Amino acid sequence: YLKVHPNCTGKLGQLGTGIGGDLGFRAAAKNPDVLAAVCFYATDLHKETFSKTGNDTLACAKDIQGELLMCWGKQDPHVPLDGRKKVRLI
Repeated sequence: YLKVHPNCTGKLGQLGTGIGGDLGFRAAAKNPDVLAAVCFYATDLHKETFSKTGNDTLACAKDIQGELLMCWGKQDPHVPLDGRKKVRLI
């Protein structure tokens, strides 16, 4: 919808917080039209609980063609240090 909107330049980006950060990460991985993704506090990105069949989000990281900015708070209760380290390794 956005890409064909008359005011769109054709350049798409996304910004999400919490589960929206996780979904934004997925959008960037699954859609090469997403040129930039900003994911704040991407909740559950480090877990395998996103769907009934398991979370393949981190496995999709290799497919991201655009720019990616990931931000977490040092004391984020939803994504512990071990989870952030797991994401950093991708």
